[in-house]
Amino acid sequence: GAPITKEMSLALCAGILTDTGHFRFSNPASLRTFARLIEQAGVNVEEVLALTDSPTDISERVAQMKGGQRMRFERVGEYIVAVSQGSSFESSVCKALLSLGADLAFVASQRNEEFRLSARARQDLVRKGLHLGQLLGDVGEETDNDGGGHGGAAGLVGVGDAEAILNICMQKSLAFLRRIK
Repeated sequence: GAPITKEMSLALCAGILTDTGHFRFSNPASLRTFARLIEQAGVNVEEVLALTDSPTDISERVAQMKGGQRMRFERVGEYIVAVSQGSSFESSVCKALLSLGADLAFVASQRNEEFRLSARARQDLVRKGLHLGQLLGDVGEETDNDGGGHGGAAGLVGVGDAEAILNICMQKSLAFLRRIK
């Protein structure tokens, strides 16, 4: 019942914008809530965008370029699964691989015996039944690691060989694509 201040509205709108992937994964309720918040508090959409669109720093851009260099991919019909290994910015590198044309991307980094893996998928695959959170959860269970997330974005962390984990993710993804082909 309390009035929403401009600062509150900006924070809530920025959260909605980032949680929905800049509205790519939004639903009618999130769009209505966003519109209501900017209308009630007199917020300009550009102000919200300014909070969420930060320029990519050079180290992240270098990680994306290295991820592209180290990428390998497999094709099933019209779909491409890409995997790559790096040392940081796994999520950002996944998004870059999707921008290059992959439909599904897995990027892992290795630090001593521990690894960190990020995965991203195009929404049309999610609509066809792919759930990366479930896939990485299953890989986590099989390898005694911890994985999970959403349909189109997920992560996996634990102990093991990053390259071996990437290979498992690739094989499970290819099997899914062959089933829906």
